[in-house]
Amino acid sequence: MRFKTVSRKALIATALVTALAATPALAAGGEVVHQAQRAVAQQVSDLLTDATFRTVLERRLGEGAHRAAMAEVLGAYRAEGGQRLGTVESILAEDLAVRTWKGTAAYTSGVMELRLITPSEDVPVDWREVLVAFEPAGDDSEWTEVEAFDRAGRVHRLDARVAPDFPVLVADLDAAEDLRAGLQMINEALQAAGLQASDEETVERALAARVSQKAISCSGIETAKISSIRLNDDHEPWIKGAAEIYAFVSGIDPTIADPEIRLVDMPYLDHDGTTYYPNQILIFWYNYRYNAANVNFYEHDSGTNYQDLLSAVLTGVRSILGVFAPEYAIIAEVANAIIQAMPASWLTDDDDYVDSLYTIDTDDLTSSSGRTYYGAGNNVTMKLVPYCLN
Repeated sequence: MRFKTVSRKALIATALVTALAATPALAAGGEVVHQAQRAVAQQVSDLLTDATFRTVLERRLGEGAHRAAMAEVLGAYRAEGGQRLGTVESILAEDLAVRTWKGTAAYTSGVMELRLITPSEDVPVDWREVLVAFEPAGDDSEWTEVEAFDRAGRVHRLDARVAPDFPVLVADLDAAEDLRAGLQMINEALQAAGLQASDEETVERALAARVSQKAISCSGIETAKISSIRLNDDHEPWIKGAAEIYAFVSGIDPTIADPEIRLVDMPYLDHDGTTYYPNQILIFWYNYRYNAANVNFYEHDSGTNYQDLLSAVLTGVRSILGVFAPEYAIIAEVANAIIQAMPASWLTDDDDYVDSLYTIDTDDLTSSSGRTYYGAGNNVTMKLVPYCLN
């Protein structure tokens, strides 16, 4: 019965990937996001000549808020009687083009946002003169300058590594919302392909395995929870704001010879050099054979195409692993296969890849005080504790 279910789900996932790849918007490649950000920045700078728009911005981004969803700003502008409706529709069309290219149009109503960056909270903002910047194209480790428009459409060039000493408005993607939508899309497709246990399967496995807990006495679902986590370096330039980190939790399916992969969002992990205490459940042990799993950490990038990521996981990982015997030694190879399957721009020497923890086992978590793990690249330090989810 399990093999029939996987086969049907795999057909659904294959059809999904094929349909997504056939979408005309995909042909333009990663330049879609950069061009959209540039176009929106230019159009927002033009809207700054409109007193109504400036009033809306001051209300939405003043008093310490400093960020707002583009759709909300434009909606408020319309409600206040704004007249530049053609520009409004053009900006919303750019947002839709980005979501279509990424494959998340059905998972979020908007991903563009406006962020206000100021040297300090007490620096006043002259909304008539504020520059509107956008992220440069390419690898952020190679950025030297950031372009920004004034309300007359003139281009100003700012230092990419040193934050300006005056307020700047940034037309950007809402990284948290973009990542949330992307991970939701991918996780649903992984479940459809039989590469991720559903919530129902997780509960069923917990009920069946109650007599064989290895880490703690648990009458519910045995998990590993993040007690604390810290990044040494997130490589983020000032214009990108806080980092958005997510993790691949991977291992071997407990019932068949196939990888088990789940993507986990870590929206709190904003800055390097800071220790966070999220109490976030990371691993559901019953979904992994031998009660062992890997964790690969990646940093969200505005140019991330979730359809490419999905295709890499669905086809690349299986291709790299080939037909394998479900032995304990293969667990770490699943994590390596994920890294190898990533699109070329996400290779291990790129900022998008953060670190990996290999073969975390319940035998490591026999004490309620947990254990501290260090990433293979010495960038992530994470403490896990056993946790019984009832």
